[in-house]
Amino acid sequence: MNVQIVFIDNDEVNNKIVQILMEKAGIGDGKFFQDPNEGLQYLAGDLSPIYRLLLFIDLNMPGMTGWNVLEKLPESILERIRKSTCLVYVLHNQVDKDQLARAKADKRVTHYLVKPLSRETIRLILFSAKNK
Repeated sequence: MNVQIVFIDNDEVNNKIVQILMEKAGIGDGKFFQDPNEGLQYLAGDLSPIYRLLLFIDLNMPGMTGWNVLEKLPESILERIRKSTCLVYVLHNQVDKDQLARAKADKRVTHYLVKPLSRETIRLILFSAKNK
């Protein structure tokens, strides 16, 4: 299954690192949004249902946390999460026990990841998503 990758993360440096790692890994393009509202607008648009959506959301953003983004996801994305055609990865800059526990308890969240992501982590996620 082909995948579409979307990052909602206000950290411009991390986004650039991930873009470079994706290119080096031969993964291709993703969509990157520093403004959570812009990311939500994009997700509310017409996304192709033939692609599995990999959604990465930073938990620690000013104005709107990653948890707030999850609460505001459009119904079409929530339906894709229920059908496992959208996988949500929450990002944090450290292992935070409370955030990790919350992520594990949230059925919308596939996995809690610590930034910066490595090329190997990105490859494993992509391989797993394509083979589910």
